[in-house]
Amino acid sequence: MALLAQILAEPAFNVLRTKEQLGYVVLCSPSVLPGSGDGGIQISVQSERDPPFLEERVEAFLDSTKAVIEEMNSQAFEEQKFGLERKWREKPRHMAEEVSRYWVQIDSGHLDFYRGMCSIL
Repeated sequence: MALLAQILAEPAFNVLRTKEQLGYVVLCSPSVLPGSGDGGIQISVQSERDPPFLEERVEAFLDSTKAVIEEMNSQAFEEQKFGLERKWREKPRHMAEEVSRYWVQIDSGHLDFYRGMCSIL
């Protein structure tokens, strides 16, 4: 989930925020349901537009991005993996960031405190 969110984050921002101008805030991040092992990708768009329209545009983005991911060469894929690993190894810059990393584990019920969970912007 985290790797897919890493790959989708920049294109989601460019397409949904910059090109389609759907809203000021566009985030793509891994998501785990609290108390469950079920997870996925969360794309959040803060917008004045109505939710059905936003959902349609996000679905269109995901459909168009599928081919890009399928055609990604091994070098680009390795770069994405390295970028995610580097992000996970970053030391927290302040206490709130460290608390947030631990809280993700507590909230999800996984309690894997050795794995650095991050929000992918």
